[in-house]
Amino acid sequence: GDLHLTQRDAENYRVASAVIDEVNRVIRPDFVQFIGDNVQHGTDAQFRLFTELAARAPSPWYALVGDHDLDESRSFDGFVEHVGDPYGSTELRDFRFLRLNSQEARPVGFSDDQLDWLASELDAAEAAAQQVILFQHNYPFQIWEDFSGPGVERWRNLVHSRAISAIICGHTHYWQIAND
Repeated sequence: GDLHLTQRDAENYRVASAVIDEVNRVIRPDFVQFIGDNVQHGTDAQFRLFTELAARAPSPWYALVGDHDLDESRSFDGFVEHVGDPYGSTELRDFRFLRLNSQEARPVGFSDDQLDWLASELDAAEAAAQQVILFQHNYPFQIWEDFSGPGVERWRNLVHSRAISAIICGHTHYWQIAND
């Protein structure tokens, strides 16, 4: 997560490349999840660098939109063009992995459409007796930022009223675990 890729000769690219090699050699997971801030400035060249790197990961791989994946107009259109859907789900054995786009509304937030989709996915997971793992770039509870954007309160109501096993986020860069 939080690769912030800019160019191939940068240390963060070399480290990410080494991690992918290690994952391929040792772990061989069912999928790989990039947690957002895949690139630094949301440029086409940076996204090409990211997708080349990600293509070396075991298939399938998924990526989230992070605040650095937005272009200078604060749009995630480049992400969609180069990477694909900004949110989605994957079912694997007794799990449903949900990917959200916390950059969909400003400053951090979610559209009604995405939250309707989330509620539907949570209902389907419950009906199928699946554990839910939620991936998103931003953690919309108070850590040191004030996440009060559109849809955040409804997101909080959904995650507090449903059985979600884990919420895995990037963005903060300090490996915090919140027990809420």
